[in-house]
Amino acid sequence: SGAINSDADNLKVDYYDDFADYLTEVVKYLEEQEGINFRTLNPLNEPNTNYWGAGGRQEGCHFDIASQDQIINEVYKKIQEKGLDIEISAPDETNIGKTIADFNGYKEETKEKIAQINGHTYGGTEAANFANLKQIAIDYGKRFWMSEVGIGGNVGHSHEAIQPGTSLANRIIDDMNLLKPEAWVYWQVVEDEANMLPEGENSNWGMIHADMDGINENYY
Repeated sequence: SGAINSDADNLKVDYYDDFADYLTEVVKYLEEQEGINFRTLNPLNEPNTNYWGAGGRQEGCHFDIASQDQIINEVYKKIQEKGLDIEISAPDETNIGKTIADFNGYKEETKEKIAQINGHTYGGTEAANFANLKQIAIDYGKRFWMSEVGIGGNVGHSHEAIQPGTSLANRIIDDMNLLKPEAWVYWQVVEDEANMLPEGENSNWGMIHADMDGINENYY
């Protein structure tokens, strides 16, 4: 779940090619053995952040922009070597500002290897950022996906409060009108009820809360 220093890269440089080989082997296996075809492979998730620290409760791995550049090139090389019919998407960054910074920080030859820009809208949602990112996608001829967002709302855990729903509606409206993504992807429709309770996150992520303890089958 990350390095002790959550601002530091958490994968040794001499393992970048191994990581790229692993990712592409998974794709190859699922295509050949399960008949599942993928259009894009995104090797990173919210990489240029300090969320992912050792002992955390969520997956994550920090990569500086230069490190992201290297990873993308390693993945591209493995795709070519294995003859996979798949394109690269990146950077799946946490907010619009970081998506812009990451993509602008890549070498030009790296940008050419990315078919689709993925970005999350957890922040950086000023109109200027939206316009900037949209223009980058147009200028470079890239598809753009709003590839993840969720809304917990600004009220505590509740199955009746309307505010989380109205916040989500506002997020969808702004994203669709200002970014005009080719896809808009919600984080997780079904959320663990125990994780949402006051003793947990005290929030309202997801659209359905369910008991995921393997014993009860309640949902809300």
